[in-house]
Amino acid sequence: MRLPKTSRRCDRVMDEIVLGHGDYMAGGSCSEPFLDLDGCRHRRPLVFGNVYDQPDNPLLESMFSGRHTDPVEWAVMWKEIGADGVQYTLRSEGDVDTLREIVRRSRLPVCVRGDSALIGSARDSVTDCTLILRPDDGGIIGKGSHLLVGDDIRASAYTDEDFPTGMMDYRSNGLQGDDACTLPILADVSPVWERVDGVEPTPENIRMISMTEGMAALEAMMNGADMVIVNGPGAADMARVYGEELADL
Repeated sequence: MRLPKTSRRCDRVMDEIVLGHGDYMAGGSCSEPFLDLDGCRHRRPLVFGNVYDQPDNPLLESMFSGRHTDPVEWAVMWKEIGADGVQYTLRSEGDVDTLREIVRRSRLPVCVRGDSALIGSARDSVTDCTLILRPDDGGIIGKGSHLLVGDDIRASAYTDEDFPTGMMDYRSNGLQGDDACTLPILADVSPVWERVDGVEPTPENIRMISMTEGMAALEAMMNGADMVIVNGPGAADMARVYGEELADL
């Protein structure tokens, strides 16, 4: 006896956004995470690496071969090790010049984090690349609740306090036709490193924290994240490799 066909279509497709210089895509999901429901895109989530102007965690400093002292070189190194993008935190108006160099040299999508005034400066000064704008203070679009991509596209943002349940519900609701829940999802798992402040930068500790961050990134991807932000190259590599494996299921 022939088994009945049990596949089904979702009510809609999640929004898709173009990033960087037009050569990166995020979102556009048409199924629950990594489940093939009549046309899953088989696209892995994008992996972004953090770049700081003044890194103060010795665990991070020991992993980037001295290039962490220059944010532009640090961003270029992220590209060399296979990241899909970088997140740069603005602290002053002068950092906008550094941001432009990061965009020019790395040619990667860039997520910009800072207060609304600096975010506005970044948006006005970088016109040749679609930025992900992530304001900390709510001056543009609300603290921690959304991202502004380019001028008019937003993406749902979650931190480690909210996922996985928040992302799962958001994506499921969007696929079922909820117009308020169709935007790409960003998960920042880098706060994992804040919990180990003061830990000695030994190879064993670095491996332990990288594994913890990598597992957090994997959990985020399994529950619907379209983009993840990490601190360590080990976690970025894990997220990229496992993301590719999951996308092929």
